[in-house]
Amino acid sequence: MARIISSAPQLAVTDVQKTIGFYEKIGFSVVSTLENNGRKVYGMVIKDGFQIHFIGTKQNKIHFNADLNPLASDLILWIPEIEEFYQEVIQLDIEIDEPITKRIYGNTEFSFKDIDGHKIMVCD
Repeated sequence: MARIISSAPQLAVTDVQKTIGFYEKIGFSVVSTLENNGRKVYGMVIKDGFQIHFIGTKQNKIHFNADLNPLASDLILWIPEIEEFYQEVIQLDIEIDEPITKRIYGNTEFSFKDIDGHKIMVCD
């Protein structure tokens, strides 16, 4: 039987280069980018084996979760050192969407948005 060995979300963004810069601030490294007429149109970043891909678009993305569930996230990252990462995000002057909270189901979570408005939920 065929196995899935990895997956990566692909997010629509208005400026691939600026989005990559944002993710570099929070510890991701560039895997590669593709250009068309000197403009980056596709990019991939990685951190701890987790990849995110970005595809450039000329129009703002309509967020699926905003229409159906305002509590949903575009990305969920599991980070055991959540308190440490929370402080890193705050020190980078990134606006916290929802402060760090211990949930009734046992998870500790917080969320923030990237520069394209994608909601990123961080869980321990």
